[in-house]
Amino acid sequence: MEFNRSSRFTGLLQSVKKNLPLYSSWAQSSSDLIAAHNQAHLLAWDLEFHERDIGSSQLDGGDTGPESWLEVAISSAEMGRIHELNTHQVAELLQPYLDKIESGDTSTPDASLPFGTNSRPSLLEQDHVDKCLAEASKHLFKALTILSSCCDGQHIARIQLSDFLAAKASQDDRSFGLFLSSDNDITKCVWREMTCGVTRGQSSGVLPSQDTLDLCRLLPESEELGRPLGLSLDIRSGSFLILPYGLLSTERELDSPRVCLGKLLDNRALAGCPPGGHYTSADKATLCLNLALGMLHLSAEAWLQTPWNVDNIYFTMNGLPASRDPDITLPFLSRTIERAYSTSTRGSESLPEARSPVLAFAQVIAEICLGKRLPPKSHANDSNLRKTLDDFTQAPDTRKTQHLDVLGAISACISFYVNQRSNRRRNNIPSQNPDAKWIFYYVVRRLEKALACFSPSIDNRRCFELEYYKIETVSEAKARSEASPTTSRQPNGITMNKSLHTTEKVWFDKVRDLNDVFDSAAEFGRYPKVKIAVLDTGIDPEYQNVDGIKDYIDFVDLESQFKIDTTGHGTSVVDLIYRVYAHAEIYVARVFESTNATSRTPHRVNKIGL
Repeated sequence: MEFNRSSRFTGLLQSVKKNLPLYSSWAQSSSDLIAAHNQAHLLAWDLEFHERDIGSSQLDGGDTGPESWLEVAISSAEMGRIHELNTHQVAELLQPYLDKIESGDTSTPDASLPFGTNSRPSLLEQDHVDKCLAEASKHLFKALTILSSCCDGQHIARIQLSDFLAAKASQDDRSFGLFLSSDNDITKCVWREMTCGVTRGQSSGVLPSQDTLDLCRLLPESEELGRPLGLSLDIRSGSFLILPYGLLSTERELDSPRVCLGKLLDNRALAGCPPGGHYTSADKATLCLNLALGMLHLSAEAWLQTPWNVDNIYFTMNGLPASRDPDITLPFLSRTIERAYSTSTRGSESLPEARSPVLAFAQVIAEICLGKRLPPKSHANDSNLRKTLDDFTQAPDTRKTQHLDVLGAISACISFYVNQRSNRRRNNIPSQNPDAKWIFYYVVRRLEKALACFSPSIDNRRCFELEYYKIETVSEAKARSEASPTTSRQPNGITMNKSLHTTEKVWFDKVRDLNDVFDSAAEFGRYPKVKIAVLDTGIDPEYQNVDGIKDYIDFVDLESQFKIDTTGHGTSVVDLIYRVYAHAEIYVARVFESTNATSRTPHRVNKIGL
């Protein structure tokens, strides 16, 4: 069989690796396609084995391994092994799928999207309501209270509000992730990671007492050994087994959660772009959903007695050295470990005393959507907060810019509060917190639908999104993702884009391709770093990557020795460059005093000598 790069088989094989996950998800949509789904994975394994074999052969000769499956196919043909790849199977499996793509069918699910997106399996009641961890979290807090009695509540726990391992077949092997402070002085404390596994077996252990184990002893040991603490919790017997040497395995490698959501809001990091927004709407939607899951899985009495507020929610930094941004998709709730369920929590001293937790949760969601705090007077008490949230959900501008399912979740929280207050007044029934089933169907489900309408962040460096899209249906979202911007020919022959923007997914798909080239070239030293000069409003001295700036000159105030950016625009431009290409060598010149040019601006630009 003669093999050439232009053959139909080569074209099919070239797209196998790229489209196989999508095809696999498409095949799962019908029970009639289960066999095809399994064949797809077997084909992937077959190609991977060929890739390894051919890579080893090439490495023996001193060459590098194959860079793509296309090269695997070509090498297989040259070695006379092309028949082993079953060309008929490749064409048979992928041709119907490729025909759907070419015909513009947008119903194919995207395997890279978060859970619940498009036709991906959504969150299930049996995984969250039936296996709710609220009772287990109450036992966990009691155990931590006993362990911290050595210093009368001088420790802080920050518990992870995501990754509750809801996909497990049983409730066994589920776990909580926490960080514990060495003392309650957060300016100098040491944070140690802890993993708490949840079991349902009859444990022979007993509740730890002050005479045996305490956090003041366990935390230094954990720090010295460089391992997380382990706690095994039996939710049937209420007994606990402390594993001080990290015997409970954990795959998480996280920085300690030190970045406060309130501070991010104050710095307008969630305000959108421009100016200064650092996170996409998909990131914010993921954060809201994880907060809702946290409210479902954590005991209100133990963990949520102090109302939800943005000053008690923290984030770790992401793992990318080139862009050390807080990972807002991985929230932690901060709680002082005290013997009594006090209403005081670290960071909330200036906030009003106990409010309705469900209203306070709705306030946090609203503030995330707005990218800023609500005015203090608007939430001085429950009545003010309820009116503020009502006005927010009904405002015409809000309904144009925010997803209706998010507003529906906030409205559901308002209705729950109103019903509880009515029962308390008319029937003398004490107010209660919502149960897991109510949270799941009235809050989690709606926030999940909202998340499903967004493409995920394409670039792991957390690029800016170009513009927010209010998407009514999933099909509209997919249609926009696949659509190309229309163009028109101007009289001078220049092609202009009729739409001033395209979707986030399409834009960042192209950025990712470009970034892959940059990263590959930088890694192998094929050419030096790209040098970029930013002529703008300067750079914020508090910007997280300010030390990476190669040089800075202030042409507005030549005598100034300090970096400055009065508008934040220049900082946003620099941040965008770093997110698109982390290896850039950036030079910053301050030539604008504000967002508008002045008569002196051209003179300053000329002085740079570019």
